[in-house]
Amino acid sequence: VLADEIRTPGPGQLRALLVTSGNPVLSCPGGEELAGALRDLDLLVSIDLYVNETNRHAHFVLTATTFLEREDVLLNTLPYQLRPFLQWTDAVVAPRGEARQEWEILRDLAAELGIVPASVATLRRLGPLGRRLRPQLLIDALLRLGPVGDRYGLRRGGWSIRRLRRHPHGVLLGDHAATGTLARRVTHPDGKVHLAGAAVRGEVERLARTAGDAAGFPLLLFGRRELRSINSWMHNVAKLQAASAGPTVLLHPDDAADAGVDDGRPIRVATAAGAVVADAQMSDDVRPGTVCLPHGWGHAGGSWRRANALGGPNANALVAAGPGALEPLAGMSVLNGIPARIEPIAPLMKEPA
Repeated sequence: VLADEIRTPGPGQLRALLVTSGNPVLSCPGGEELAGALRDLDLLVSIDLYVNETNRHAHFVLTATTFLEREDVLLNTLPYQLRPFLQWTDAVVAPRGEARQEWEILRDLAAELGIVPASVATLRRLGPLGRRLRPQLLIDALLRLGPVGDRYGLRRGGWSIRRLRRHPHGVLLGDHAATGTLARRVTHPDGKVHLAGAAVRGEVERLARTAGDAAGFPLLLFGRRELRSINSWMHNVAKLQAASAGPTVLLHPDDAADAGVDDGRPIRVATAAGAVVADAQMSDDVRPGTVCLPHGWGHAGGSWRRANALGGPNANALVAAGPGALEPLAGMSVLNGIPARIEPIAPLMKEPA
């Protein structure tokens, strides 16, 4: 609904946008409409490594650092690890040109605006002092006050960033993730996790009523991630894409036979929102009645030439956009289970001599 937020006048109309490490023209439904709406903004600023389909419309593109030009710790992966692992990496080279880390850019913008760029209320109350806090200090505090931290010297053998940096290959912080905590987290009086609330039951019943052939779209489309893609991050890396044949449409051999589709031949995948073309790939890994297309492809602009040359369809062209196309409980675009059909593309006929 971003295009609607930009173009709908009235209180709350979006007039300025800061995009950091994002490309919503490619990664959201309704990309062409969004590209047009971005040109209507009073201010569009992007923090990125490349000029892409989105920030080619920006007034300013601020250069971010690569992973070799900054220190890093992967906090966002910790909740998903069966064996808690932590690694700190220092910068290898100095930033080139005017490149800066995202936190530095946001800190300097916040200073000009007179705000503290933090979602934590405690940091906001610190005012100007909060703007001077470096992420390394905050991460160190989280580690030192956490279950394996050194409590600022009160716990012998505990961890801090200083100690972690002496282990460049990282450390295991435990044999396994903590378990047995659910009983302390559930706050319902009966002590149970309520998976079937009224809203969830109502949505399940609605989906059951609407299941089936949707006006000429007998298949259900779903997406997939590919090992050497990771959304679209890796498409400009030569070594990862050297053997890539581009994205393919996975479909069951029975559905291919019904549609007259041959393995390895280009086919058209259509939904009510649009249509794309990609090569077919037969697979028993997908169920009959379904078709699978990876997301993250369809680069067609900006400076990442290798990614542009790979081509491929943009799966989001098959996804409906707008307020009426949202999943009602989560408010997300409906990205899977989309009614679809496949069609063979007839080869071009040679003109008679």
